[in-house]
Amino acid sequence: MPKINKTYIGLFLISLATLMLEISLIRFFSIAQWYHFAFMVISIALFGIAASGTFLFVKSVKNPLFLSSVLFSLSTIAGFFITNNLSFDAYKATTNLAHIFVLLLYYAFLSLPFFFLGVIVAFILSKNQKNSGVVYFYNLSGSALGTILAMPALAFLNVKVIFLISLTGFFASLFFMHNKRLNKVVLFLIIANLLLFFIKIDINISPYKELSHALNIPNSKLIATKWNSFSRVDVVTSSFTRYAPG
Repeated sequence: MPKINKTYIGLFLISLATLMLEISLIRFFSIAQWYHFAFMVISIALFGIAASGTFLFVKSVKNPLFLSSVLFSLSTIAGFFITNNLSFDAYKATTNLAHIFVLLLYYAFLSLPFFFLGVIVAFILSKNQKNSGVVYFYNLSGSALGTILAMPALAFLNVKVIFLISLTGFFASLFFMHNKRLNKVVLFLIIANLLLFFIKIDINISPYKELSHALNIPNSKLIATKWNSFSRVDVVTSSFTRYAPG
């Protein structure tokens, strides 16, 4: 049985992680804003991948696979935390330029993981032109599996699926590594990533969404949240009582 090139395994894993990220961002945008903002993720992904092609055309790099894989994971975590804490109001964007700037920050930070994926795929293709079919096989197989796994991962991990995606990127970097001395660095990053699963995080939801309106009722509070493969259900309780005038 022929030995599988470990670079292809890394490509498979990073492709899997990227499609999980794209599907997850679509779900997050749909919950945090409105469903039509979910389609913005497609343009963000295309923007990042196109930028990587331009980068490789302008700048010659020796072997960016390991570093790009690590930066994919770090930018996935950083991009989520940064954009989740930015206040974007689509209704005010027509009159307040600050919200246009926030939208640009969304594109800048969320496109970075797709940029690093593009660097990895383009570099591997350039070095394996005679085996381009094999490269595409691992790339598309990983992407297909990532799309399938995104749904159950969202149902079980909800927002913390981001940490699973970044963890997959760190594991992919192990297959791109050429210097064994970097093992300790990756091990540290993996352990730090695993610790993130224990923190409490949630999506910053728009004040115009139904949940925000429900929580504006006096004495109301969110008592339960349930995710599944296609929706998020929130349960809100309130002790508010309306008294009729005497």
